[in-house]
Amino acid sequence: MGIPELLTFITAMAPISEIQAAIPLGLGLHLPPLSAFGWAVAGNFFIILPLYLVLRYGSEWLMIHFSF
Repeated sequence: MGIPELLTFITAMAPISEIQAAIPLGLGLHLPPLSAFGWAVAGNFFIILPLYLVLRYGSEWLMIHFSF
């Protein structure tokens, strides 16, 4: 994995840009279209599991320790 792939992957993880900016960025960095798409989708999916786990267990912890 080189710098263009890493930049495409990280850009796809950002909530504001996501895939809409990651694919054109990958193409601008001279990645093949299928590679740019693949790295963008992988970056977009990669953030889902950690975010889900933080929200799930974080909300459970908050409900246990802070009752209203």
